[in-house]
Amino acid sequence: MPVNDILTPLEASYIATNSYFALKDWIRNAPVAGVETRANVHNSVLGTGATSLKGTELGRANLKQIFSGTTGMGTSSGFGYVLKYRKDHLRHTVIATRGTRPEMGIPDLLTDARAGMTGFGDFGPVHKGFKNTFDSAPQVQLSS
Repeated sequence: MPVNDILTPLEASYIATNSYFALKDWIRNAPVAGVETRANVHNSVLGTGATSLKGTELGRANLKQIFSGTTGMGTSSGFGYVLKYRKDHLRHTVIATRGTRPEMGIPDLLTDARAGMTGFGDFGPVHKGFKNTFDSAPQVQLSS
């Protein structure tokens, strides 16, 4: 990683792309409601997947958690993952979340329809549908 612990553009794009692998059967190009297996997500994020972080500074990260979120109509599906790693005696955590997918049908599209903005703590405004889904995710486990 460059100075100041900023993700490189390649790392950021891989993290964003890989967040969709939390969706059940995304790997087979046929996503459905549900959460993908840990082994498949691990392989995509840190293993041999085309967008694996293996060749980057994050390649030594640990996949800590794969989590679900509830989108419109109460549909629960894979929503993201947590990576932890150490660099220069500092602990770092990456929380990756996916966006809306039309393949998921009406539930994800209804989440998008919540088009207003709302506060997100000290981070500023975010899309209301994202915040509702983020808030529905089980507490992210940040402990070692």
